[in-house]
Amino acid sequence: MELKRKLAQLCSSSIPGDIQKVFTDIAEDLFNKYHIEKNGLEYYFVDIEFYFCNKNYPDIITYPRELGEGRWFFHQSGIDLTFQSSYTRQYGKEGVVDATCDFAFGGILIRKLLKRSTRQVLDGPHKCEWELFDSFDAFTEAPREIPTIVRNVKDLSVTYSSSSRSFPYSDKDMERKYDALTRNTFHGPLLVSYDDFYRFINKDKLAYIADKESILKCLKILERAIPLRVEVIDYD
Repeated sequence: MELKRKLAQLCSSSIPGDIQKVFTDIAEDLFNKYHIEKNGLEYYFVDIEFYFCNKNYPDIITYPRELGEGRWFFHQSGIDLTFQSSYTRQYGKEGVVDATCDFAFGGILIRKLLKRSTRQVLDGPHKCEWELFDSFDAFTEAPREIPTIVRNVKDLSVTYSSSSRSFPYSDKDMERKYDALTRNTFHGPLLVSYDDFYRFINKDKLAYIADKESILKCLKILERAIPLRVEVIDYD
């Protein structure tokens, strides 16, 4: 899949300009070429945030992870679709990065999804996570229950914009977060100023937000050629 290949493009030597181009390219694809399917139901991307960290692009708010590209990664803030990611553990501790070694990790946080069958917007990372990963059969393998990214039958033309990411931190919270990350998560010669930390969170345009009405308009056009199939799922 072309999207999975793009999720593997970034590495420890990637530079900011190339990283931003990859973000923009993938956002365009997620809004217009792909959706998530689970149990025959379709979910379209509405709000996504990009996170990536290497020595050239020290976005240290990014959760460290060691995963291949195109994996679902659960963390305390929600769920990411991963970039190809790896790092060396300092003292063998998970989540503690030895910055003397090469590293590159990150993913795309899913903040909002549009459920096609109901036109409902799932607003918030955890609401998206709970909807997609609500329950699974404990005894019988059921691949349809696993959320899977699927190529649209026909490309959409969704209107979207970029903005800074959504963080509810006060200035004191931001300072405490910065201190905790630089003291407890990253070790070695990775020097990140507070101004850079603040810029990644509150200034750089790393969030992409689609217009709900634009998505609905595109889906309405799509349904003229491809009728919507609504499947009722009994979880009892």
